[in-house]
Amino acid sequence: MFDFFDSFGGSGSSGSSSSTFSSNSGESFSFDYGEIFARISKEADVLVLCGDLTDLGLPEEAKILARHLSACAIPAIGVLGNHDFHSGRIEEVKKILSAANLFFLDEDRNFEINNLGFAGVKGFGGGFDEHILSFFGEKGIKDFVSEALNESLKLENSLRTLIRQFIKGIKGIGDKV
Repeated sequence: MFDFFDSFGGSGSSGSSSSTFSSNSGESFSFDYGEIFARISKEADVLVLCGDLTDLGLPEEAKILARHLSACAIPAIGVLGNHDFHSGRIEEVKKILSAANLFFLDEDRNFEINNLGFAGVKGFGGGFDEHILSFFGEKGIKDFVSEALNESLKLENSLRTLIRQFIKGIKGIGDKV
């Protein structure tokens, strides 16, 4: 698995088909995402992009990723991350990436391939378990927690839909025997 994060078409990219980054040690390295996506297409059934598809949520950054995705010959699915919302131009970003055949997961949009289901919602902070941010304090915190909870509920609903589809599929198999 290759984990892509905070890297598509952002400040590290010149708009070409490759992006140059620096490691913690100061060493520079370059990725040609088109080449990587083409190689992944030969080995995988689906490409999953898990948020932060842009650096600042700019349409120009989405166009860079869209060019990279043109080399992908398998279904590409993904969710948005906090970076993608930064500029307030999320609908433009989604339109550009959807036109490049990126399927966005959300509460009412699941994806299934080879009997494997995918559910997802935009990435959002808030924590988990005993470390979750509580609905206590000033309005800004309450608003933040409310948004995080709403996203969690959307994911729960999406997973329920996948489970219902799975159970319906199992019942359908039994009916055929």
